[in-house]
Amino acid sequence: MIISLLLFCSFLILLYYYILHYEKFVRHINNIPSMPSHPLLGHTITLWLCTQENLWKLQRKLCKEYYPLYKLWLGSIAMVSVHHPDDLEKVLSNPKHHLSKGYLYDSLKPWLGTGLLISDGQKWHSRRKILTPTFHFNILKQFIEILIEEGNHITQSLRNVKDSTVDNLVSFVSHHTLNAICETAMGISLENMGEFQQQYRKVVHEMGDILIYRIMRPWLHLDMTFALTPMGRKHAKNLKILHGFTEKIIAERKQYHERTNKQYLKHLESDVELSNTDEEIMGIKKKRSAMLDLLIAASYNNEINNSDIREEIDTFTFEVRISLNSYLVPSGAIMQIHIFDIHRDPNFWPNPDVFDPDRFLPEKIQKRHPYSYLPFSAGSRNCIGQRFAMLEMKTVIAALVNNFYLESVDYLKNLRFKLDMITRVTHPIRVKFVPIKHS
Repeated sequence: MIISLLLFCSFLILLYYYILHYEKFVRHINNIPSMPSHPLLGHTITLWLCTQENLWKLQRKLCKEYYPLYKLWLGSIAMVSVHHPDDLEKVLSNPKHHLSKGYLYDSLKPWLGTGLLISDGQKWHSRRKILTPTFHFNILKQFIEILIEEGNHITQSLRNVKDSTVDNLVSFVSHHTLNAICETAMGISLENMGEFQQQYRKVVHEMGDILIYRIMRPWLHLDMTFALTPMGRKHAKNLKILHGFTEKIIAERKQYHERTNKQYLKHLESDVELSNTDEEIMGIKKKRSAMLDLLIAASYNNEINNSDIREEIDTFTFEVRISLNSYLVPSGAIMQIHIFDIHRDPNFWPNPDVFDPDRFLPEKIQKRHPYSYLPFSAGSRNCIGQRFAMLEMKTVIAALVNNFYLESVDYLKNLRFKLDMITRVTHPIRVKFVPIKHS
């Protein structure tokens, strides 16, 4: 009897402190502007009934209507959307706070695990330390040959296009981008894996749709509930394909290093190359270096295991109150950063939809807010692969502009987007590549 009474009193005390804390949380969060919501459900019904395209339109509308920040309630979850450089600087430049990913990222864990993208704390720091050498200049320069080859493949593919018009630019580009990433990250070419490559890209695309579908339905956030739905079963089927491919590549790469007595792993962090004689003695032709090799080297040093390697390879393919623009965002709120809107803010980018390369002249960059342009985010959690991304873009674009004149077929105003893991269009984009006749 006494134990039951003590347990009941403890429950009442915990409930009291929870209600007190939540009341304080709601009081602060409700000062942040928002569109009308329903009691208890918040904006859940509105978001649930929206298509991915309409969700995208709603975000853009709210960013303009409630500038410079707004909130949405997904049930009892408060999401604060930030799209002003001053606020971004406060959030991203503080190395001590705001590093924890919101719990909505849990939907990505079955696919990407708790790798660099999702982890925080000590695991994030140690994983970042392991991965940083992967993007060192000495490693990246080894990939230039691969990227040049892929640029040549793109050029050749475009020469074979009927009427010089690519009917689906996103599909065309993602095909060659996946080739480049697989060669540089995993050391494998998808050139002769046409059917599988199409399946892999299709599955990755579907995972984005599944993620948004799940996030907008709070009752599916629980893994057990989600697994019972048709979408959950489709998600599980896709995971088998994605993880199966990655695990197969890791196993084959490890076998290669075992057969070569780990000789090539010893030279990854230096400019020393094995001689042809060394290769002939081992009787095995040297493969191109890949980012995967550095992760395998770390596994031999017991820094990571096979599961950790898969998390990072799959990835390749806010706990403190803070004051923003006179609003206090309490601990426990999820903060979203709308980079799309930041890069189109007319207060920092006059006529944002006009192509104007002069915006990036050195003198204009110096006058602009440093957090008004964040293609790779900023602060300690900036994109670790930004050097690789720039190298890939420059190499491929150089091949394109050296061989083609580019002409748009569709108007920018007619492009329609949808909410996804990355920015995606709802309909194909057409571009004309007119060959340049070199004399």
